Amino acid sequence: NPIYQIVFQNLKTKLEHVKSPRNDTQITIAMHIRRGDWDWQPLKYNVEFIKLWQLIHKDQNYIINVYSLGTEKQLEEIKTELAHLDENIIFHFNTDVFDTFRGIYNADIVVGGHSNFAKIITMFSNNTFIYLPYKDGVIKALGVNNKFKLFHNGQYPELFDKDNRFETDIH
Repeated sequence: NPIYQIVFQNLKTKLEHVKSPRNDTQITIAMHIRRGDWDWQPLKYNVEFIKLWQLIHKDQNYIINVYSLGTEKQLEEIKTELAHLDENIIFHFNTDVFDTFRGIYNADIVVGGHSNFAKIITMFSNNTFIYLPYKDGVIKALGVNNKFKLFHNGQYPELFDKDNRFETDIH
């Protein structure tokens, strides 16, 4: 759809000012954990990702930025579950949404959960996106007898189902 492509490219161009210079000596991981109105995302998913990352990349220089907003109790639970796992974790709780957007947009790797927030941000960047399967935002394919696969964020699967998108349930 040419109109859709024009709108998408226009939005992508308008995000150029959000880009930060890359740090070639450190891998930046952005982990978005939805809380507040929705706290069903299991933290075990994030714990297992961190353990797997450490196992495979233990000798690399990296930082894990954890983004979430919620109540004091919800955020304390996240900190209790994750803080002891890795000294490279920095928590960004109840921060400005634009700062969170910028952090996720500029990360090398994004770990998302039960939220379309990180999914939408990563549509406009080239970072690797690892996300937890969930039904919110999944739209049935259009077509004869709906024979096509399910896809995310509307009727343009080519924007989401790229080589750098991984749906996984590692918990």
